[in-house]
Amino acid sequence: MTFREIMDLRKTDPAKAYENALINHQENPNEWTLRALSWCIYDGLKESAKYSTKDAFISKLKEMKSLELPSEETMLWNNLIWPIGAFIRDCASLPNISEGIFSEILELIKDFHFIKPSKEFSVLLNSFLKAKNWRNLADFCEWWNFDNLRPEDFQCDEINGRKLPTSLAENAHLAYARVLLAKKDAGGIRKFIPKLQSLVESHPDMVYSNYYLGKLLIASGEHGENTINAVLPFVKKKKNEFWAWQLLAEVFEDDEEKYLACLLRAVNCRTKDEFLQKIYLRLATVFLEKRYYSDAAFYLNKHIEAKKKSQSTPSYEVTNLLKQNWYKDIAAPKPNYNMDYMAITNGLILSDVSEIPAVITFVNIEKMIANVVYGKNKTGFLKYSKSLGRISPGDVLALKIENISPEGCINIFSAKKVTSLPDNEFYKTITGQISTNPQRTVFFLKDGNNSYYIPQEIVGGVKLESGDKATFNVIYSFNRKKNIWQWKCIRFLGMCCDKK
Repeated sequence: MTFREIMDLRKTDPAKAYENALINHQENPNEWTLRALSWCIYDGLKESAKYSTKDAFISKLKEMKSLELPSEETMLWNNLIWPIGAFIRDCASLPNISEGIFSEILELIKDFHFIKPSKEFSVLLNSFLKAKNWRNLADFCEWWNFDNLRPEDFQCDEINGRKLPTSLAENAHLAYARVLLAKKDAGGIRKFIPKLQSLVESHPDMVYSNYYLGKLLIASGEHGENTINAVLPFVKKKKNEFWAWQLLAEVFEDDEEKYLACLLRAVNCRTKDEFLQKIYLRLATVFLEKRYYSDAAFYLNKHIEAKKKSQSTPSYEVTNLLKQNWYKDIAAPKPNYNMDYMAITNGLILSDVSEIPAVITFVNIEKMIANVVYGKNKTGFLKYSKSLGRISPGDVLALKIENISPEGCINIFSAKKVTSLPDNEFYKTITGQISTNPQRTVFFLKDGNNSYYIPQEIVGGVKLESGDKATFNVIYSFNRKKNIWQWKCIRFLGMCCDKK
């Protein structure tokens, strides 16, 4: 049969097409019979691209390899990746799969002339990355070579209109880092650090790269400025995740105060106790060394409770601690060690964020929301925490701002009350004369040609008379009813003895 006849027969009877192609090539091996046979083998790979027919798939793959097709068969090489990728993904989706299957496939395809870089070659990478527990994944990554990543691979894909959190490029780098850490491959770690560092610098939007860069640096024995600078951007973005603070604690293992503060921040994140077992034990060990026995017993008990929830048994180390006299002597363990861990940890992650002054103009105590003015013609609202204590209009805050939404919602890293704020373009301290209408329903503070409205909520708490001389904090705020910016009094500071 001719090449064209075999290609047509593939559409209706692939098995018959393969049989004829094999006979043709055995009897008259040439470029065309080789090409026809390779495409028939490709059909067999597509048909058997799942673990349940792995013997047939591997047999066809070996047969394809034996043909030693030239690199010029670009169409075949591109198409060949699809059944290989499908087979790998199916294997990776199965529980308790023998990881040897992935290594076997890699050995068979290593000499194939895939087009690099290409969409298809990136599909192959994405498929093998699904084999997350494969100990030899590093071998695949080294063979695939991250230099073959395309610009598109650094962009996050969308599925059903939702953008994925990580790109193929980031996933590949993180997978390789995890394998190196699991293998404790010191040489591989040192070699990979500059490459991951380059990824972090060129793509600062990649959230998890900093985390693994920090893990690699720590594993290499580096606990200095480079590691701190690598980890802090990640912790800043994931400040509500316990494992971010757990990592930062590892960075500061040689600094007792910062190490302990990070561990305490970690266990106070909202997460299940089962995930905090190691951190509870670390805290117990630290407090035992410091001879804070009540604290040590408290966190040791938390560790044991977490172990029970995860249906695992305490280690020999923990069992031994429970037998010691110091533990037996603690009747009601509780934390006694006094440390403002929030201030310490916020100081670590916010050292490069400038504080911005803001003045509170309204407080919703029930919802714990405050409206603020934080600059000339700049107003918004923020959710505050109980750590601020009681706040009221006129209080001045120092904010470290994460971002501000178009609606004016201010997401903050931190907020603290400050005692004073110098006069500026939106906030002043003014001493002037009180004036009011005959009905005493509208009050103003007069200072030369300037007039400042005094809201009724302030007037109600102070006995003001026309002609009195008084001092107020005034603020340039937005009047929603009139849709204008104007100066108004925000806080009464006191009366002056003399009248004008």
